[in-house]
Amino acid sequence: MTRLLAIAHKGETSITVEPGLDLVAGERIALTPTSFAHWAGEEAFVESYDAETGVTELEHPLVYYHWGAAESTGEEYGGLDMRGEVLILTRRIRIVADPTDGWGGQVLTADVVESDGTERTGMLQLDSVEIYNCSQIDTHYAAIRFENAFVMGHRVTNSAIHNGLGWGFAAKGSRNLEITGNHFFNFKQIGVGMDSVRNVVFDSNVLSVVTARTTLEFSDGMSMDIQGGVSICAMTMPAPCADVQVTNNIVAGSIYAGFLTMAQDCDDDESLTFRDNVAHSISGGLNGVGAMLYPNPASETSGECHQASHFGAYKTEQQGILTWGDSKHAIMSHITAVDCAGGVMVNMA
Repeated sequence: MTRLLAIAHKGETSITVEPGLDLVAGERIALTPTSFAHWAGEEAFVESYDAETGVTELEHPLVYYHWGAAESTGEEYGGLDMRGEVLILTRRIRIVADPTDGWGGQVLTADVVESDGTERTGMLQLDSVEIYNCSQIDTHYAAIRFENAFVMGHRVTNSAIHNGLGWGFAAKGSRNLEITGNHFFNFKQIGVGMDSVRNVVFDSNVLSVVTARTTLEFSDGMSMDIQGGVSICAMTMPAPCADVQVTNNIVAGSIYAGFLTMAQDCDDDESLTFRDNVAHSISGGLNGVGAMLYPNPASETSGECHQASHFGAYKTEQQGILTWGDSKHAIMSHITAVDCAGGVMVNMA
């Protein structure tokens, strides 16, 4: 990931990014939203790149405005760098689907037992792979999906997963997942969804442009549609998850909420359950919150206290962060919320 080093106006055909990148003509990039509009990200194709100046000529004019600057805003805003992210989506190894009639494709990993009792064990190891046009329309049959994969260890790293008609990533009933350094772009709610998982590291990923589904108003018979950017252990209550770390991730443009996941224990300031994440450009879906956290049901002390800390949000249609649950006490610390219409909120029983 790189950042915009200058403002990119609508209609322009060049942008400025960091020099010294490995960008060549024909490669696909994505510019994330920098406004309140969660859908205002876009793809572009590189026509030329100057490695000394970072000036990148594009094949077509930009559709949206994207904010950038030569210097980070971090020193002024509690560490928040609000310059637009630029994602490089091209990889040499590609998995490409033909989404005819919305079917797309899936990279599916599962442990199964055949009718004759034979056990089949799956394992996935992906690094620097591009996955394009995968996932089935308006379903959780994601571009990358783990279904009851709990025996082996799995890694998805440094990859670009983009342009699907359903979810970008899904894991259910699975264990031993390392998902780090990936770019997820342009999926239909949800971007990344996990439930009933254990021993998960979700670190240093960027998810951008998660929009509303196109054909179904409600999902799986629920009274409220499942929406959001990164939803980890938030789709069942209480969520049977354990040993989950969500750290150093960015959600840049999502319907409803950037993150939905578990808060940390109040007596554990070093917890990695949810730490050093950022959400921005969150709106729509009757909400628009940077992060929605609830007490970890696996914690013995969640009924007494839960804590949210080390999180940043900007340009959210409602709260930058909110917590809810039946704890008697709640703590928020090291929270930065800029241009968040609802500030911050704590709900307790």
